[in-house]
Amino acid sequence: MTTELASTYLQWPDYVVIAVYFVVVLAIGLWSGRTSKQDSVSGYFLASRNMHFIPVGASLFASNIGSGHFVGLAGSGAAAGIGNGAFELNAMLVLLLLGYVFVPVYMASGVYTMPEYLRNASEVNESACTSPFWPSSSTSLQRSLRICSREPFS
Repeated sequence: MTTELASTYLQWPDYVVIAVYFVVVLAIGLWSGRTSKQDSVSGYFLASRNMHFIPVGASLFASNIGSGHFVGLAGSGAAAGIGNGAFELNAMLVLLLLGYVFVPVYMASGVYTMPEYLRNASEVNESACTSPFWPSSSTSLQRSLRICSREPFS
């Protein structure tokens, strides 16, 4: 076996690092689950309103950013130009606007999530209404980005 080929496989130190990472993440999750007040919706979603804004912002950022941003948008930006960056900047502004509009509505109605608000606002089952929406919106978003960046459909 050549040294070039051997370096592409995981060795035992790699497995140790991966295992230690999962053990640490699991331990932190179990510890925070036992010490937090999750006996109510407010305690679960808002940490009983006792959390500093930095972990909340980091959590929102981490849940919004994925491999599509790190790899996909960088490649699309290199291939097509500034259009993908403009899309992300517009998304940031729209999210701020939606927060400005909907946070007072949620606070006034005493709910913490969109499904909870829809359940209280109407008799319609929100799962049946939103389930077809998410795959179609994701697909249409990806298609429109590819049309604008002149990439072929896969």
